[in-house]
Amino acid sequence: MALYNLSTYQDNLNLILQTEPIHFIISLLKSCKKSSKTAEKCTALIESSVCYEEGRTALTSEGGILAVVEVLESGSLQSREHAVGALLTMCQSDRCKYREPILKEGIIPGLLELTVQGTNREEQLGKTKEMLAEMVGVSMEQSLRHLQQRALICTPADLSISSFKELEKPIQLFTCSRGIPSQNPSQLDND
Repeated sequence: MALYNLSTYQDNLNLILQTEPIHFIISLLKSCKKSSKTAEKCTALIESSVCYEEGRTALTSEGGILAVVEVLESGSLQSREHAVGALLTMCQSDRCKYREPILKEGIIPGLLELTVQGTNREEQLGKTKEMLAEMVGVSMEQSLRHLQQRALICTPADLSISSFKELEKPIQLFTCSRGIPSQNPSQLDND
């Protein structure tokens, strides 16, 4: 991977990005074994390229986020560190723009596994934990918003007496199995 070797010199990286190589790098990453040296070089190139807006835009438009997340889940330790670095750089550059697409690709399990297993570099482990905390927080926010939207849709008029009567048998079975005397729900209204 001559491109990888060239990219280690910062001035070359600008020239490399002008040739729009991300599409080809992602194609290569998708087709290779995620724990291979090729995947390691590809994720390193991606990590370097996402420092620039052109690289971030190309990665998101080419479906590259999923490929990077797949490396995070099953790549070599070095590849996984590059994957976290790339995704973290994207989030740090514009949280609002990149958090959602990254989260949609299922990053949390890979981040959690890497956090538990650890990395060779303490700094990288700290970044991984930071990203995991952020992604879990965003996921929880999304879940809360979804529940709030569902609560707004379901109004008290939607809850009828018949829906409560459907619950009567499971409630009676639960209370009887616990040795709690059950009352007929219609008697509860009279009390």
